[in-house]
Amino acid sequence: MESIKQRLKLIDSWTLIGLVATLFVAVIFFSTQSEYFFTTRNFLNISRAISIRGILAVSVTMLLISGSLDLSLAAVAAAASIIATLGTLLTFRGLGYVFSGGDSIVIGAQTWAYLGRGTSIFNLPVSFIVFMSVLIFFWAVLNFSVVGNYIYSIGSDPDPCRYVGINVDRIRFSLFVFSAIIAAFAGLILLSQGGTAQPRALQGAELDIIAAVLLGGVNLRGGKGSLVGTFLGMCIIGVINNGTILLNVPAYWQMVFRGIILIIAVTLDSFRKGGGYR
Repeated sequence: MESIKQRLKLIDSWTLIGLVATLFVAVIFFSTQSEYFFTTRNFLNISRAISIRGILAVSVTMLLISGSLDLSLAAVAAAASIIATLGTLLTFRGLGYVFSGGDSIVIGAQTWAYLGRGTSIFNLPVSFIVFMSVLIFFWAVLNFSVVGNYIYSIGSDPDPCRYVGINVDRIRFSLFVFSAIIAAFAGLILLSQGGTAQPRALQGAELDIIAAVLLGGVNLRGGKGSLVGTFLGMCIIGVINNGTILLNVPAYWQMVFRGIILIIAVTLDSFRKGGGYR
């Protein structure tokens, strides 16, 4: 048993090293290709760009760790969970078009514009500070609280958890509620950045978020993952998206790159076979 744990820790360390190395290579590459990339202003742009998706990725990470979004074809019940979440995705996206008539609505959210456009200590965007605060708080919850232990245990195998008296359904339901609340909060930040409500906002962002979470080592089968990995995965996605824009890569090629990243992320999850790190 000890040898298995040591082996998993070794895999976890290499996963983290691989993420840092990938981010480093991406930064070096785009720095050599564009004179505008390796600048303070551009890194602030990247931090602002990943903030909203990063906040959403926190909730996705916790849901996946708990096994609430199990994509395994072997579990029919889990597949029906997937159908429900896809249904709500289409429903709320459609309602956005219904309420707005398909057009952007000027809100003039000057009251909380500071939340999305303001800067704080070291000239960092407030939205990025909020993202890091949310990430650090829930990283602590996952790693140093009883609730965090429950989430990991439920994701690994919910049946033994039920036998010892853990209310699995209540915890998973609470995570879905939390996910909805944090999504609404991210929407407020998005609104404050532009001052307009757009029904097309964040369309396609789901793929970036899932790719970042899987790159970060979260297991699709649940029970494994880390918000540290999610943060690094989000940074990698943000650097690549920003770099391709600076290099004037056509939009359709950017879609191709995103698709490749998602395929790589799913492939890594398959190779890990329950790896990841906590």
